[in-house]
Amino acid sequence: MIREQGIFWKTAPFIRLLPALIAGILCAYYLQAGWLICICLLLASAVVLILYRLLPIEKRYAFRPLAGTAIQLLLFTTGILLVCVRQKHDPRKNYTRGMPVLVTLTENALEKARSYKATADLHAFYRDGKWVAEEGKIILYFKKDSTPVLPAMGTKLILYAPLQQVPETGNPGMFDYREYCRMQHIFFQAFINPKDYTVLPGNEAGWFQQCLYRLQQYILGCLKKYLPGPKEAGVAEALLIGYRNDLDKTLLQSYSNTGVVHIIAISGMHLAMIYGMLVCLSNFAGRRKWVLIVKSLVILFILWGFSLLAGAGASILRAAVMFSFIIAGEGLNRKSNTFNTLAASAFFLLLYNPYYLWDTGFQLSYAAVLSILLFQKPIYRCITCRNKLLDLICQLNAVTLAAQVLTLPLLLYYFHQFPNLFLLSNFFAVPLSGLVLYGSMLLLVLAPVPVLNTILGRCIGILVQAMNGIIGRTDRIPYAVTGNISISFLQQLLLYSFTGAIAYWLWYKNRLSFLMAIAAITVFCGLDCYYSFRRDRQRILVVYNLPRQSLSDIYIGRFYHCFAGDLAEKNTAAYSSANTALTASRILHGVGPAGDALTGLRFSNEVLTIGGKSILYLAEPPGKPYPAKPVPVDMIILRSNPRVRIAELTAFFDCKMYVFDSSNPLWKIGFWKKEADSLHLRHHSIPEQGALVMAL
Repeated sequence: MIREQGIFWKTAPFIRLLPALIAGILCAYYLQAGWLICICLLLASAVVLILYRLLPIEKRYAFRPLAGTAIQLLLFTTGILLVCVRQKHDPRKNYTRGMPVLVTLTENALEKARSYKATADLHAFYRDGKWVAEEGKIILYFKKDSTPVLPAMGTKLILYAPLQQVPETGNPGMFDYREYCRMQHIFFQAFINPKDYTVLPGNEAGWFQQCLYRLQQYILGCLKKYLPGPKEAGVAEALLIGYRNDLDKTLLQSYSNTGVVHIIAISGMHLAMIYGMLVCLSNFAGRRKWVLIVKSLVILFILWGFSLLAGAGASILRAAVMFSFIIAGEGLNRKSNTFNTLAASAFFLLLYNPYYLWDTGFQLSYAAVLSILLFQKPIYRCITCRNKLLDLICQLNAVTLAAQVLTLPLLLYYFHQFPNLFLLSNFFAVPLSGLVLYGSMLLLVLAPVPVLNTILGRCIGILVQAMNGIIGRTDRIPYAVTGNISISFLQQLLLYSFTGAIAYWLWYKNRLSFLMAIAAITVFCGLDCYYSFRRDRQRILVVYNLPRQSLSDIYIGRFYHCFAGDLAEKNTAAYSSANTALTASRILHGVGPAGDALTGLRFSNEVLTIGGKSILYLAEPPGKPYPAKPVPVDMIILRSNPRVRIAELTAFFDCKMYVFDSSNPLWKIGFWKKEADSLHLRHHSIPEQGALVMAL
């Protein structure tokens, strides 16, 4: 076994190189390791390597571990440098309100509920009578019904509208959108009307970028024209090129609940289907050397073109890089180690963008592929059948089960649910999605052919309807999904430790591994008991950060009570956003609705009393006359834009803290903050500082 392990490590060098690179990236991000540390580490590793090279050849063998350590140190330093280079410049430091800004649109605007959204590259700020070069990106929102003709991709604009920092909601349990944007080098956003910008002559979009856009519009046009309905077209668009703007939100939730959302999120599965089709179609070309080279180049061009057309997400780039290595190996008549190919793809993607390490798609993609490589064969050996049809079903189920092993901790940590019927839904959805994918590609070829295009479009529509119907019915089965699961990051690591240890014990019958598995699951359960103990005793106020909405929760033990002011109408994007924020926070704190009044909670005349503390929700000016003595309250939450001044409120209330929620306009909040500062009063602005989470 030792000899086999030695051979494996020799054929998989990137498995040894990748951990050091990842460790350097994590160190730079979490410990803020900077340029000085990089220089010291580079000098230390360089000295070690030079001394190693100066040793006599007969003595080098004994010092090989020292040379290996120096190489690992170089890779660790490389990881730190990658993050330092990405963080080297922050344009927010050089911007002051009112500066003209020079930008170039990098995409055509997409229609949203109340605006058109586009991303632009930042080029310069106009400061002190001249343009000063800058770097970064900006999200632009063009107001609907005010922009007759939207600027196209590649258009240069001078913006006069004030730039705003990307907001941080701070809502507990929610995705950190500001940090995500910072990792994409997006620092600003702007809401603009036609008078807020000037279009400059010329267009900066490259020919390849324009070709991709025209191809995308051609594909979308064909699918919308020949498929029978918007739901069917939306699914086909997402499945073929990853375009999700036309997806029905209810249908998307059903796909998520049944564990088949990977079908409509472009991933390695789609690229594998396309690669398999291309290999089959090119087999007739022969085996001559020049033919193999041309065939490989054509396949690579199509795979990378499809990846870019589908948005070049981390999961599809992983597949594209892996297939590139596989094709290169076949061209050189060398068989590659699949684990090494997987590690190499991660290595080069992280060199390109170290922030992929925090991309959920990147993590899920690598976890799924690694899980299939490790566990598919052992699972298949347990359920193999002699009947060919049953054996094919067993193979499909083995792949589905294997993919769940290492993705389960990620699913629980990020999405707080587990699809109990994933085997059933994947059994039908994966083959149907393959037929839809191949049929959609054939439709693009036959679109100019009358009659055939209509017939094929209807056939694809029937397949999509069948897939949607199966997913919808599966989602409606009782207990189809286990939801409201909350685990911490430490518990996620413990689940991975348990999985690795128990797998090693099953393969090699190692007793220590079994003990490690028992220890990991014991600590996991202990942490769960500790979190449960804390939740039973919690008393928390949460004031949410939701645009133009007033919403707060009180948590007492395992129950919550909601206080709502200005709320968005149902079936709107704002309402959906509010529901998402509420659900995420309640799952994080482990609370459910209170059937009756919560013990120790009293709400009367807009005053909330709990545990000896009083909180006033103020939406209107208090009526005069002034009281003889200010009424003591612990907190005042100003909502719904009341016409009040802080100085006046001090005559009515003796308040320790003022909270300005998101239903108030920013200009009014700014006015209140100045007043509060002049009176030396504590305050918290929800739209600017994020949600308020306070223990009571």
